[in-house]
Amino acid sequence: MALLPLFLLAGCQGMYMHNPSRASLAAAAKKNVDSVDVPSITRTEHENLEKILAEEIKSIEARQNMVARLATIQLAASGDSVAYQYGQAQRKMKLALGTDSVLKLHQASQCQINREAAAGQLPKLEGMLRALGVKRVPPCAEATNGIAKPADLAPALSAEFDNSVAEYRKQCKLAQQDCGTIASREASAVAAARAVLEKLRDEERKSERALKGAKDAYRTALAENKKKAGTHTEQEIRDKAKAVIDAADKALEVSPSAANKVKGSAIIELLTAAAGGKTNANDPELAPALVAAREIPALAGSIDEAAGARRMVPISHLLLALNDLTIQAERDARFAELAEQDVALAEQKLEMRNRQGRLWRRYSDQLCNLAYLAARGDYPRSSCEIEFPDPLPKKGLSCTIRRAADPKPVVLEDCILQRSWQRLLSERLGDPNQQRAVYEAAAAYLQVRLNAYQTTIEEFRRVDLLHRRAVVAREAALLQWKNLVAVPADELNGYYAGGVKPAEFADLIVKAAGFAAIAIGVAQ
Repeated sequence: MALLPLFLLAGCQGMYMHNPSRASLAAAAKKNVDSVDVPSITRTEHENLEKILAEEIKSIEARQNMVARLATIQLAASGDSVAYQYGQAQRKMKLALGTDSVLKLHQASQCQINREAAAGQLPKLEGMLRALGVKRVPPCAEATNGIAKPADLAPALSAEFDNSVAEYRKQCKLAQQDCGTIASREASAVAAARAVLEKLRDEERKSERALKGAKDAYRTALAENKKKAGTHTEQEIRDKAKAVIDAADKALEVSPSAANKVKGSAIIELLTAAAGGKTNANDPELAPALVAAREIPALAGSIDEAAGARRMVPISHLLLALNDLTIQAERDARFAELAEQDVALAEQKLEMRNRQGRLWRRYSDQLCNLAYLAARGDYPRSSCEIEFPDPLPKKGLSCTIRRAADPKPVVLEDCILQRSWQRLLSERLGDPNQQRAVYEAAAAYLQVRLNAYQTTIEEFRRVDLLHRRAVVAREAALLQWKNLVAVPADELNGYYAGGVKPAEFADLIVKAAGFAAIAIGVAQ
C-alpha cells in the first residue's frame, strides 16, 4: 500500500540549514526503503502457491483417471466373482465414508436430513419461548437443565409453554445426534463454521448501526447548541458522548475488522481536527475520537501527554497509527475472504462425499435388484446391502439380503453374483430388468471410482488457503515494519532538507518504537 504523505506537518515545521552530506544520506535511506516492494514479493508468493496447487491437482486427477481406468479393466476382464469384487468395494467405501455398511449409510443420510430439519425448527421455537416471556432461551447444550417458566402465565399459555419446551428439547436432541459417518461429522462442522460467520456478520452490522446512531445523536446535539437553537444541557451532551464511547467499546469487542474501522475513523477525525486548526486535545468535541484512538497502545501515551499539555496529538503519531490500521484492515478483510472460501470449500467437499455415498448406495441397491430379480423375479423395494459367506465358495454361493425397510434378512440360494462381471456384461440375460441392473451397478461403481479423489482435491484447496493466510499475515507484518522505517526516513529526508524540528523528530522515533509489539503479534 502507498504510505500516507506527511504534508500535514508542513504547517508546524521550521526551516533549517541545508546539509548536503546528511541530506544525501537521508535521501538514499528513503530511496532504499521505497525500493522494497512488499506487495510484489507477496504477489510472487501467491503466484507460486497457485502453480503448486495446479500441479498437485493435476497429479491427483491423473491418479483418479488411472484408478477409474483400472476399475473399468477389472470389471471388463477380471474372472473374479461379483461377490468378491463387492467385498473389495466395501473396503474402499469404508475408507471414503467411514462405514462398510450400506444400510448404515442409508440411516446416516436420513439422520442428517432429520438433523438439518431440527436445526431449522430451533429458531422458530426460540421465538415462541421468547414471546411467552422467556428472557434467555438456553442453547441446546444447556436445554437438559430445563427452562424456568415465566410467572403469572394464564393456564392456556402455561400449557403452550410446556409443549414448546418439550418440543425444543426434542429438536435439540435431533439436532445434536451423531449420525456416525465421516460425511455427517463434516456436515456438523460446516454448519457450525457457517453459523459462526453469519453470527459475526450480524454482530458487526448491529454494532455499526448502534455506533452510527450514537454518533449522529451526539453530533446533532453539538450542531444545535452551536447554532444556539438547541435545548441540550452540557450534561446531556456529555451523556451522548459517553454513549458514543460505549458503542465504540462494544464494536471493538465484535471483531478486529470492526475495531479497525472504529479506531481508523477516530484517527481521521483527529487528523481532520488538526488540519482545521484545533490545537487542544481537551476539546469536548474530540472526546469520543480520543477515547477510541486511545485503544491503540502506541497512541495512548501520546494522547495522555497531549491532554496534559493542552495541545493536539502530534500528527506524525496519528499518521503512523493510521498507516498501521490501514494495513491491519486490509489484512483482516483478506482473512475474512479466506474464511468464506474455506467454508465454501468445506461445503464442496461435503457435497462430493455425499455424492459418493449416493453412488455407493446405488451400486449396492442395483446388485440387490439383480440378485432378487434372478432368484425371485421382483425387486427388494428398499435400500439394501448384501452379505456373503466367508470364505467364498467356488460353487453354490448363497447371498443374504438385508433391507432398510425390513430387518428380517432374506437368503437367496445359487446367487447370480457368483458370476464374474465379465460374464454378466458379455452375456445376454433373459430379463431386460436384470440386464439394466447390471449396467446400472457397473455405471455407479465406475462413477464412484472416477470421483474417488475429489474430496482429496478439495482438501488440497483448503490447505492452499492456509498457506495463503500465512502469506497475507507475513505481508501485513512486513508492511507494518516498513511503515515504522519509512515514516522516520521521510522525516529524516524532510529534516535535512529543511523540515521537522529536532524535538519533534526525536519524539517521533521514540513513539514509533511502540508499534513493534503490533508487528510481532501479526508475524507470530
